[in-house]
Amino acid sequence: MPTNVKQKFIDFFEGYWFPVYIAFNVITGHIFNMINYGVVMITLATCIAFILCKDLKFFLSPLLCFYFIFSKKSLADETLYSIPSIIFFSLCITALVLCIVAHFVINKKDIKLKRFTSSSLFFGFIAIVAVFLLNGFFAFADYKKENIIFGILIAISFVLPFFIFSINLRIDKKTVNYLIYVFLITSIIIIVEFIHMYLTDLYVHSNGHIFKDSIDLGWGVSNNIGAILAMLMPFHFYCAVKARYSIPFFVSGVMCYAIIILTMSRTSIIIATLILALCLGFVCIYKHKNIMINRFSVIAFLILVTVILMVFEDKLSNAFYQIMDSHNLFDGSGRSSYYSDGINKFLSNPFLGAGFGNSHGVNDRFVISAPEYYHNTIIQMLGSCGIVGLFAYCFHRFQTVMLFIKNRSSVSFFMGMSILSLLLTSLLDIHLFNIFPAIFYSVILCIFERDTKFKQQQKLKKLEHLNNH
Repeated sequence: MPTNVKQKFIDFFEGYWFPVYIAFNVITGHIFNMINYGVVMITLATCIAFILCKDLKFFLSPLLCFYFIFSKKSLADETLYSIPSIIFFSLCITALVLCIVAHFVINKKDIKLKRFTSSSLFFGFIAIVAVFLLNGFFAFADYKKENIIFGILIAISFVLPFFIFSINLRIDKKTVNYLIYVFLITSIIIIVEFIHMYLTDLYVHSNGHIFKDSIDLGWGVSNNIGAILAMLMPFHFYCAVKARYSIPFFVSGVMCYAIIILTMSRTSIIIATLILALCLGFVCIYKHKNIMINRFSVIAFLILVTVILMVFEDKLSNAFYQIMDSHNLFDGSGRSSYYSDGINKFLSNPFLGAGFGNSHGVNDRFVISAPEYYHNTIIQMLGSCGIVGLFAYCFHRFQTVMLFIKNRSSVSFFMGMSILSLLLTSLLDIHLFNIFPAIFYSVILCIFERDTKFKQQQKLKKLEHLNNH
């Protein structure tokens, strides 16, 4: 391939149009039930990028967006689980794996394993991966094959993104902005899919009532949608602080919050309200070039909310009671029984827990059963991984908190808000152990730590330059 043509491909893959390409194929595949088309287009482009690009910057958008291609209709289609479909997806996965291996072989000189082993989060990650892999190890009579299967999957979602982006991602002053751009694209994908569902699915709403149980995008139900959007919402306000034109990003952040309300997910709404309040406070207090216009935007938003509450008081009251009417927050969907079950499993196997294996039978379509979830991170670690697992999690959490405390900035605030949103919703749900949110979590931690070290190195270089002159 001619050098200039190759460079144009690389510029495309590492530029701002590649995430748009990924988003277009995800939305098209999702809305028009063209899964195979979307998978082929994304896989083909990603494989080419693995061969041509020297680092994994391009991989952020396919990794973080691909999941949202699966729709309710496509997952209900029995042909998706047919032998031809399984062969098709297996070939795509095989092609990706081969191209990933080829990428690391071709660019072995640019791979720096020390970036991972020297990370301030290294030992915490090792500890938590170890307990995930050893979950239920001493529950001899009740040990299930699902323990090791889900232990591996959850461990991979926690550490693999952090690992690969640590060893093979060039960091410069634009890397954080590029990641946040990918997050914005991801949130747009979810918003478009949600609005499409809301306009086309007659079972979602009727006569002013929204039926939460009918809210399902295929890749996630109302709680999953609300939790992911709550994680992504802070990055809109980061752009309102940093971008030349702040108002469009302020409006898009508020729109994220509005969609979260429409999901009817109680936990997501409560946590997103807290995160929104913190973000609005930050944009009003933190000194930046857009501070005055952001202050006016916050005031306008508060006035608008007040007017809406006054004008639609009765309808909003009914909507509020509709969200909260079935159970209290801590007993919704039988949470108290999950909690007691998790505690009992911990008491029966206190050292390494009872494991992630489910004792409630297998899924109709799959050989393995779903994991046993307790809808609370602390109880999950105790029930599945025992007291050792909880200590490992607390050690990992301590390291992450210290990372953000030691490196306070606008970036750390908004990335911290995103992670805080995930951690808080996971106190009442299963999101942290739901594989995909953990990938977001891992990527955020990696990019933030790498960016922090890069900026520290840049400051040292400037000081050395000044001292030499």
